[in-house]
Amino acid sequence: VTGVQTCALPIWSAAYTVVTNPTYNLGSTTDGTGAGQPFDAKLQYKKTQFLYKASELTAAGMKAGSISSIQFLFAFKNSTRPYKNLQVKLGTTTVNYLVDGMVNVIATSTYGTIASFSPVLGWNTLPFSTPFNWDGVSNIVVEICYDNGSAASGDRADILTGYSDGGSLDRKRHV
Repeated sequence: VTGVQTCALPIWSAAYTVVTNPTYNLGSTTDGTGAGQPFDAKLQYKKTQFLYKASELTAAGMKAGSISSIQFLFAFKNSTRPYKNLQVKLGTTTVNYLVDGMVNVIATSTYGTIASFSPVLGWNTLPFSTPFNWDGVSNIVVEICYDNGSAASGDRADILTGYSDGGSLDRKRHV
């Protein structure tokens, strides 16, 4: 990599835009994440992990380098309260699928913390306080977690645009 490569790794985004100067696209807009994946404002707290395979990142033209932010595309903005104590964590793995109840734990480190995140309809970018250095060969796990302090049964879940890897197993895990 020549110089510093800045990259925005999107979560459930239309066309999965990855900004690395130039922009790379992954997937399509055929699927949604479903309500509340990963954002559901009525819950007190939530932790969700997503998997990006190295093969799909390199097929899109990405090279090893620094990832400095994550983009979300909110297809429906239904929540009214902000998400508190939001953390974005990243790690690498050789695991090809994440499955609910999976025993092996994938280590992640915090790359971004936001005290209060109030998303808007459309694109939302979360910059990292420390860039994540991708080695160009490992799969990337992104973990989103928040703690609102209390549940709010009257609030609602947000819906993000997403995609499927075409496999029989889901790409996200709720833990």
